[in-house]
Amino acid sequence: MADVDFILERISEYQDSPPDPTREILAKRDLATQLRRLNNLLCSTAAPVEQIRELTEILEGHASLLEAGVPEPEELDADVRVIAPEMADFSDRSPFAGLANPISPPATFWFDLENQRVRGEVSFGKSMAGAPGRVHGGLVAALLDEALGRACMFAGTPAMTVEFSTRFLHATPVETSLRVEARLDRIDGRKIRTSGAIYAGENAVVEADGLFIAVDTEKFHALFDLMTES
Repeated sequence: MADVDFILERISEYQDSPPDPTREILAKRDLATQLRRLNNLLCSTAAPVEQIRELTEILEGHASLLEAGVPEPEELDADVRVIAPEMADFSDRSPFAGLANPISPPATFWFDLENQRVRGEVSFGKSMAGAPGRVHGGLVAALLDEALGRACMFAGTPAMTVEFSTRFLHATPVETSLRVEARLDRIDGRKIRTSGAIYAGENAVVEADGLFIAVDTEKFHALFDLMTES
């Protein structure tokens, strides 16, 4: 495993002085914000069919413009391997915390180094509802998987999920400020156990325990290379 103190020092430096986003990243974040807005409005709009069709044609044209700008695999910058490859932009592309990813809520995560906790805040929009007014349970579980995976960094290594147990205590409301917390519980060789919960106010709505396996950076490099070859 990597040196824990080194990893946590890098995390602390990043949180204290995050890099300024590029003009490209800022533009992607703005677009993702509007796409999230469309997602949520689409679930409840009573707009005329003609207007929906008109918007569909507009978006289809713009999607073609973005598709034309996708780089070939050999053009991807492989020099972003900081702690693990392709993780330098994870805060923007994450499906749950990515500001530039329109499917993310997005959640905000940070490392509470003093108390050895991963903490987060999130509010799920209407597009993520299962039962009326309630967040789909699978999405809630996946968000906790993300939080528990981040807590593995207190073991000084990235890791991947092996087992994940979720207990739904209460229905999770949409469009409500929620609090996320995850912690490292114990390490047994490459096995890392973490746990956490999501809270609405002071009440836990979901709890979870996870078993993760540490993955060295060379394995992440191999995954990156496989991705760029596909």
